[in-house]
Amino acid sequence: MSKLVRNLPCDKGRLLGRELARLADRAETDSLKKFPGTRVRCKTCAFRDGTAPNGTLLTVMDALKCVMEQVPFLCHEDLPHPCMGWIEAAYVAQRNPISTPWEFSE
Repeated sequence: MSKLVRNLPCDKGRLLGRELARLADRAETDSLKKFPGTRVRCKTCAFRDGTAPNGTLLTVMDALKCVMEQVPFLCHEDLPHPCMGWIEAAYVAQRNPISTPWEFSE
């Protein structure tokens, strides 16, 4: 059995997370202009800059993989619904899904 490593925020996670949040920020702003009243990302969303999940490398890598491959990423506060950050970012990326060279974390 492998030794489990705690999934905590780190510098690399924060750096990549910031870019993931930037993509969701822009998409959410556009959505709210077009569709006022649209549900927005939760306060602790992995797609929101500065949150713990947004700075956690494995979470951000899974979220990015889900965006790129168009695989649903579920909201951690409103299961089993899709994450609104993922919806926004995936909408931007849907025209050209890209296969990623890494597997999802365990």
